[in-house]
Amino acid sequence: AVLAFLDDCIQRCMKTPYRYLEDLHALVAPVDDAAQLYPSPLIMTVAEQLAAKVAGRLLTPSDLLAVVTFVRHLLGKMAGKVLDWHFLIAYADKIVAAVPRDKLFEEYPTMTGAILREIAVMDTSLKRLDGDAVVTPVREEETAAVEMFISQVEQLPLPSDSAARRASALELVDWIRLVGCSVSIRHVERLVKVVERLHAPAIKQLTTFLDPRQSLLCDSAFMVSRPTFHSETTFDSLSAHCTTEHLSDPALREVLVGTVFKERPALLEAKSAITLLSHRMRQTRTDASSRKDVLITIADIVRRADVDLPASEAMKLKEYLFGLPLVKDLCTASSLHEDDREGVGILLRASIDPTKAEQRNIIATFASHWTALTRALLESGDLSQANHVISWIRYMDLEELLDLFDCVSAAISPDIGGSLHDVVSAILVAIEQYSAASDVGPTLSSRLSSFLALCPVLQDLPALHNITRMALEACLPLSLDGHLPAADFANVPPLSYLTEQGEVRWSQRLVKHDALDVRALLSQSPWSRQTLDIVKSLLYLSSEAREACGRYLASPAAVTHATSELAPVMYAYLDVIQVIDAAQVDFEAGAWDNHLASLLKDVLDGGSSPRHRATCGSSVSALIHLSSSKRTAFLKVVEHALQSVSLESITEDILVFGRRIADMDEGGKKCAEVILDHGIKWASRHFATEGVEDREVVDALRHLFKTVAKPKPYLVEPVLAAVVQNRLADPQALSFAKELIGVSPLKPLVVNRHLQGIVQHSHFYRFVSVTSPCREAIVSVLHTLFHQHPTNTCQPSHIQPLMQVYGGTLSRSDRRLLSIFQLFEQTRKSSVAALLARWSCSGGLPSNDAREALSSMDPSQVFRSCMTFPWWRTVEELDANVAPSATTDSQLYDPVFVALLCAQMLADSQPTSALDWVQFFRTNVVSLLIRSLSSKDDMLREMALTQIVAIVRALEVADMQEKPHVSYIFNLVRNSLPSDSYGEVHCLPSFTTLLLAHALRGVFYPANFTYPLTARFLLQRPEQHR
Repeated sequence: AVLAFLDDCIQRCMKTPYRYLEDLHALVAPVDDAAQLYPSPLIMTVAEQLAAKVAGRLLTPSDLLAVVTFVRHLLGKMAGKVLDWHFLIAYADKIVAAVPRDKLFEEYPTMTGAILREIAVMDTSLKRLDGDAVVTPVREEETAAVEMFISQVEQLPLPSDSAARRASALELVDWIRLVGCSVSIRHVERLVKVVERLHAPAIKQLTTFLDPRQSLLCDSAFMVSRPTFHSETTFDSLSAHCTTEHLSDPALREVLVGTVFKERPALLEAKSAITLLSHRMRQTRTDASSRKDVLITIADIVRRADVDLPASEAMKLKEYLFGLPLVKDLCTASSLHEDDREGVGILLRASIDPTKAEQRNIIATFASHWTALTRALLESGDLSQANHVISWIRYMDLEELLDLFDCVSAAISPDIGGSLHDVVSAILVAIEQYSAASDVGPTLSSRLSSFLALCPVLQDLPALHNITRMALEACLPLSLDGHLPAADFANVPPLSYLTEQGEVRWSQRLVKHDALDVRALLSQSPWSRQTLDIVKSLLYLSSEAREACGRYLASPAAVTHATSELAPVMYAYLDVIQVIDAAQVDFEAGAWDNHLASLLKDVLDGGSSPRHRATCGSSVSALIHLSSSKRTAFLKVVEHALQSVSLESITEDILVFGRRIADMDEGGKKCAEVILDHGIKWASRHFATEGVEDREVVDALRHLFKTVAKPKPYLVEPVLAAVVQNRLADPQALSFAKELIGVSPLKPLVVNRHLQGIVQHSHFYRFVSVTSPCREAIVSVLHTLFHQHPTNTCQPSHIQPLMQVYGGTLSRSDRRLLSIFQLFEQTRKSSVAALLARWSCSGGLPSNDAREALSSMDPSQVFRSCMTFPWWRTVEELDANVAPSATTDSQLYDPVFVALLCAQMLADSQPTSALDWVQFFRTNVVSLLIRSLSSKDDMLREMALTQIVAIVRALEVADMQEKPHVSYIFNLVRNSLPSDSYGEVHCLPSFTTLLLAHALRGVFYPANFTYPLTARFLLQRPEQHR
């Protein structure tokens, strides 16, 4: 029926559209520009045809009910689109007039009542938006009948078929729609449960047909009992039940907002909801308190949109909101009720982030309006309307804020108070908020003198001090004081941020400033964090400030400040004068002695923060360095204080302090040695305790004993013992021990004892396994110990355990072990061949001879060493190859070790049978020897060729099927070598040796895909080469 009715309306509208457009424009006179946005002229056709069909009785009762219901829903949707309230009222009146009671169906009283009820509901919904509280009285006689009916429905059995359950649920909805009996909220709760049991989606239709005049859906208890109610109804339905007073309930507002964002697309629903709510504020019946509740509801919608919608759609919603005529009026009204002003403030805070330019642009017109009004108020001196402008100041642009500051700064006096103080505070807070969004330092630096002049007057405004700090820092190079700038997004700013800030600040290096006075700030007590930052920056920027600060620090007044306040100022002052004008400073005043004592106390106090201890330590070292006349006395004070330092108080900053004063004549060196002794004692206790990590202190101690002097051996021995016993699995502790051994003159007996302690440790083999993270560190310590006193350390009992952990690879640890074996041979004049012959790659049972040791190697890993041959490896000076810059790979065998092991095999245990020869060649060791002919080391090439010749001679008596192929490849190797070498083994090209290595491997691994390729290439006739 509705489709047929609409089809007829569309056909008529298409025939004479201009007539309906004229009717649309004539419906109501426009009152503003927004009223010119008319809906489609089709709605006028709908009203006309509805009146015509009702008057002519051309619709059946059920068809008319369906059409009227459709028109009611249409008008509800139009209320969320059309901004002209008068147009909505006029159109609703036209619909009411189109359906007079006397033209309806007397013979069908039920249908007639339902039709009239739909008209009444439509009228009520609009009146609710007009602020009119329409309430329908509850009839007690109907309530009893409803109670009986609901009880009967609840007792009905549940149909088994889903279609039957859906039909039953819709019949119950039709009963609500047609009967029109008065129901209470308790009845609604029971009806919702019944419909939910039958067909849950029908709850939405049930709420659509409940009479909004009874405000049934606004009951707080009902909404609490159904947490999912926002997904079971629509904003239009729920809003029709709400009076403006209901919006003061936060629970109802939360449900209303939830109904908006359950639909998709949510942006259209949000715009429609905001338009509906704006109609409630337009009418004269709405008081200021109610408008505030409406504004709070709109703010909740916008706040939820920022979470649920994409950023682009949320911006569109805000632009639409602040484009509404009523919102524009509220944002530009110079006189508002307190509730209205508070509501607008809540809406602004929920919608606009003043630190984001794209959001400020939305209300830029309003902000400019309030900027002009604020300037006029400040110039006139009449601040009676200051409360109206304060809420808008934070949304002004930076240029506007600075103009206002220039306008008001001249009028500020020490007795400032009242409204002017509030306006100034708001301006400064608004300027401060730009610090997080962009670098405003260069812009603020031009007003630096004005900011400094106001600091003593407005001491209770932290924003002013923060702005002054930003303006001062913009005039100085980045990190001039040695500290990275603070950043909101991370403890350590990223490099891109530092680069950008550095360029911006460097561009201000030539800007000149007027004389900057720091005396007023120094006279304050106590100094705030912002005051300290301002004073520090002034010391770097102004010579007048340095002179004033020097006089103040030498006065008794400076002693009254806490060390936490004094240390940053002292650090900056001493830091800058040692470069600029240190000779002009007199340190004879007694106040400097007090400063030294207080700063030194905090340096030695382990309970202070690391940043504060570092600042105090730098200040003390700078003070001692600059005060040449009192340096000896100051160093004696330091030495005396160090004697009482406990080991628990040792910190990174104390050790760094010791390194700084080490070069200040003999007194400084003596103090550094005292600190070093305390540090070594601390290290022995630290490493004796398992599970305690303090990497910063350990690193600082390492730098200290490298700088100062050789640590005392009797202090070093407990440290090494603690590391060997408790920290053998700690790479950092082992690295520390290695460097400590390298700088300490330990006795041979002590070195042997620690060496035995490591190799005889119960977990030694587990700690030095290939997969252990501390293998490299342990082997490095052993390497250092062996080289301390080789005559005593190179013992067979020390070497034998190392042979079991040696892997024969190119890893740094294995290369160090091989260099230890070489050191043993050079020192003891004895070969380790017997031990090498017992070596096993698996690390399990020892091999019987060198041939078995070679057989234990992984053939694929050996050939990988062929393909990635280490050109840098040499036979002599194996220890030099341990440099960290050299390539390390635990997946490659060391060609030097393989060549040595092969030589031992050829000397003692050559293969005797064909099977032994095949197994030997399948290890790919011979291929690695061929690749060694491309090495850059002469000795390695000579050693490889010597073994290849020995293998060729041994093959002459061997009975092996592959012998001709192998001999052919060896002949190619011989022919590749120059005949005029005179004993020198020339380096063969890498491509040649790599091809021959592949060919030899293919002989014993014919299934490999390279074998046919290499064989075909090597068997070509000479003519084909030409």
